[in-house]
Amino acid sequence: MKRDEGSDPGSSVKDASQLADIPVTAGSVRWERPTARSFWNALADPEREALAAAGVEEFFRAGTVLCHAGEDTSQVMIIDSGWVKVSVRDANGGEKILAVRGQGDVVGERAALTTGVRSATVTALDEVSAMVVPAERFAEFLRGHPRAADVLERQVTERREEDRARLFPAERAGAERRLAWLLLDLAQRRGGYQHTSAAVFTLPMSQQELADWAGTSPDAVGRFLRSWRDRGIIARTERSRRLTVIDLDGLAALCDVAMPDIRADRVPNGSRLA
Repeated sequence: MKRDEGSDPGSSVKDASQLADIPVTAGSVRWERPTARSFWNALADPEREALAAAGVEEFFRAGTVLCHAGEDTSQVMIIDSGWVKVSVRDANGGEKILAVRGQGDVVGERAALTTGVRSATVTALDEVSAMVVPAERFAEFLRGHPRAADVLERQVTERREEDRARLFPAERAGAERRLAWLLLDLAQRRGGYQHTSAAVFTLPMSQQELADWAGTSPDAVGRFLRSWRDRGIIARTERSRRLTVIDLDGLAALCDVAMPDIRADRVPNGSRLA
């Protein structure tokens, strides 16, 4: 697993109270809010080194299934780069996308540590690099690093809250607001801020996949995207299946959600985010 760019090789975080001092910037492109950091980015350097020693790096082409729902699990994966979708089949045999995971996210931990059976299928949306750790070695790592186990427990709790929160747009909002809310939520957790007035967040998903994620039709998604593009909220490249959010404030307005003021946030060295 690669060290985050900009991290201090000499830093050593010993306890949870120093967690906020762990650098998580990467070339002024990726910055994650401390309350919603991915598993890998929330670990201290010694914990990352120990976990990396327990796994091997593997690469997956776009469209590759990393694991299938219903199969026995023997490993945990931490995404190093790229995006994956987590999905199940609905009653009609169609795909229902439950979540989208990106850099630093852990995949398959609940199945590996509890049920032993995959509850969903994980598929690469683009080229993915992932650290693959045998389940028993991952469990051994957690036993030897209790702070990392606490970080994982927090991640599990956040994902449960994420699942519950997703019911809000599904039950009370229209399809356009639901899709905007999903993108806004993902952008806030995994987006990269390049300057104070806008955010650049690119997701390699087709119109069909966006529809499966939001629970609507591809035609409806097409209408939403054209409207958002005309209003300068997104840029869309159909050939490369990439959707780039360039105006988080505009996306938040679609959800009727007040955006937090990122301009006052600072990276650990005290300078403003670029």
